[in-house]
Amino acid sequence: APVAQFSVKGTLQNIENGGHYNFLPSLKFYDDTKLESYILNGKENPTSIKGNTWGDGNYGNIKNYLHVGNGDEGKNELTVTDQAGNSSTYMFYLDKTSPILTEDSIQISPDNSTMAPKKEVTLTVDEAIQSPGEGWVEENGSNGMVWKKTFTSNYKDNSFTVTDLAGNPSKDIFF
Repeated sequence: APVAQFSVKGTLQNIENGGHYNFLPSLKFYDDTKLESYILNGKENPTSIKGNTWGDGNYGNIKNYLHVGNGDEGKNELTVTDQAGNSSTYMFYLDKTSPILTEDSIQISPDNSTMAPKKEVTLTVDEAIQSPGEGWVEENGSNGMVWKKTFTSNYKDNSFTVTDLAGNPSKDIFF
C-alpha cells in the first residue's frame, strides 16, 4: 500500500492517524509500484504524482486545501492510492493556535479565603489540552477541556501554563 509522510524542513516524519501537529507540512508519497493519486480534504491531486514511485505535495501547492485550527477546524483527511488500486487513508489535525488560559480559567472551591481542609481546583480551557501535571484528572465528557485536582492547602502557583495536543503552550498566568 502507498505511504504518505510529512516533510518538515527536509525531514520526513510519519503521519500518526489522529495525531495533532503544530507545523505546516509538505507531503511526501511513496509506493513500491507506482502512485496513482491522492485526495486531500476532498481535493483530488492538488499536485500530480501519477506514475511515479515518489511524489510531492509541497506546502505551497497544498496550503489552500489544508485545514488549520483548534479541534475539528484543524481536521485533515488524506487518501493516497497506487496504480494497483491499493490505498492508505490518514486523518490528522494541524493546530498553530495556543490554548487560551486566563485567571477565569481556574475556579477554586471553596475559595482560598476559607479554612476548608481540601480545595477542588477546576481548570477550563477553550480546546483539548495535555494533562496539566500530576494529580490532575480530566472530567468525563469534557474532551480534554476541563481538568480537576484536589489540594489539601490553599491553591497557589507562581506561574501556570498548559499545552494543547499539538504542543502549543498557553501564556503563563500568575496567582
